[in-house]
Amino acid sequence: MTEDQLTEAMTTIATDLTGDTIVEDNIVGEVLPDNGARDGTNLSNTFYLGTRWTLAKNGGKDEDWPPAWRGLTFRDLARRLLAVIIILLFLRIASPAQMVINLNAGKTELGRGAVAFTLAYIRTADSVLGGKERLVYGSHSVFQVTPTFHIQSGTEDAMSSITAKMTGLLISFKTKTLSNGVTVPDFGHTFASFPFSAGMETNDRFSFINTIAEAGFVPVFTGKDNGVVLRHTSLGFYLQGGYKIQTTDSIAIGEGGDKDASLEELNAPILRAHGVAAIDTKELFRAGLASFGLVGKGEVWYDFLNGAAYHRLDAILRAYFQNGMTIDFIYQHGSGAPLFNDGDQFGLGVSATF
Repeated sequence: MTEDQLTEAMTTIATDLTGDTIVEDNIVGEVLPDNGARDGTNLSNTFYLGTRWTLAKNGGKDEDWPPAWRGLTFRDLARRLLAVIIILLFLRIASPAQMVINLNAGKTELGRGAVAFTLAYIRTADSVLGGKERLVYGSHSVFQVTPTFHIQSGTEDAMSSITAKMTGLLISFKTKTLSNGVTVPDFGHTFASFPFSAGMETNDRFSFINTIAEAGFVPVFTGKDNGVVLRHTSLGFYLQGGYKIQTTDSIAIGEGGDKDASLEELNAPILRAHGVAAIDTKELFRAGLASFGLVGKGEVWYDFLNGAAYHRLDAILRAYFQNGMTIDFIYQHGSGAPLFNDGDQFGLGVSATF
């Protein structure tokens, strides 16, 4: 595969995913943002998987990617990936990783002032499993394994949760052949993703640990051939099973957003269905130095063993800045897993990605 062929293939994949006309001089990370998800809706990660599939299926060299590849143009990335002489220090000095920190200040359910924070950490599997990252390529699919770590906590009765899991992602797609003879994934149409994960959930007191295995189905509508509203919509359907383990002799009773409202019993099995629906308008309009958009997300869980239903609702007005930082005006109702309380939390949040 030549540099020109790979560049055209990558810009075609990016154009299909975003609906915008992407050219070789665009910066990859500027047109394909990384939202931290590992469920097929992450444009950056889907582009990464689609390009590696393209290299593997068209006789290219499927090597480790540079840690800072999102800061390159499409042309420069193609040149780096196809370089005959590869400087190992450049490729292996660090495993690609992402950390997102969100700091919120506002009011909780009990009307108290609170500072809350969310920390999400994602790293490619090679940093945990050792050696080179292993991707499995099918004729119309690719499979990836990724470890993730997420903390939500804060002062007073701020909502809290901690999750750590290893996620396997299978994406399945149709393919098409470009005029230059290169076959690429056809991300312009709806494609399917199947996240699988195993890990644990707990609160910031570590008074119990839920061991959880999960399998899901996420149809991905981001492709340019879908309608505008559909392209900004995401859905997910999951089945979760595990075991709730008591870790202390006496469990402290929280209050407000920190209260465990789950009917799941200690030292007993867990079996849930989980559904997610979200809409993210991205950048709707610009005012001054920032552009603004709306994010809405609703989640429901059904506890089969106890006949209970839980929910969480997030409504966000988001301001985007050129340096990648965002400021969120947030309303959150319900904490979701593992506490499942009905608390309210609202305020102002600042997010930065590293």
